[in-house]
Amino acid sequence: MKPLEQTKGELTVTINGKQYTLKFGMLAAKLVEQHGVGITTNVEIMALTLWAGLMVRHEQNQLPDGFDVATALNWMDDMSDDDLATMLVVSKTAFDRIPNVSSLVEKRLGIVPIGETPKVNLLPDATSNALPSGGKPSSK
Repeated sequence: MKPLEQTKGELTVTINGKQYTLKFGMLAAKLVEQHGVGITTNVEIMALTLWAGLMVRHEQNQLPDGFDVATALNWMDDMSDDDLATMLVVSKTAFDRIPNVSSLVEKRLGIVPIGETPKVNLLPDATSNALPSGGKPSSK
């Protein structure tokens, strides 16, 4: 797998024998945040992440009408373990930019002392059932 800086948060996976492009960046993060309400399990979070990455490249991927998180959940069964793991690594690395940028802004404004990091977590780790932004939808 290429480093995220080289992929720009984009990767190609095979689902049902077809190649799909996933893009993880600020738009995918916003989709996860907006649609994460009520999602409580790691499997659902994985499906939401897959859905968001595919939706960013909706036209390119020629997704079926009505493509939703439930469809993404079913598609996960047809993905290799390697593709699923790679998707989660790339998405987490891309989504980690949000707290990193927030931390830089707060440090530059003098809100957080240098060396400390604000507690922001868009995607939980594998042992957590926490939702992005505490499960609250974006105010935008």
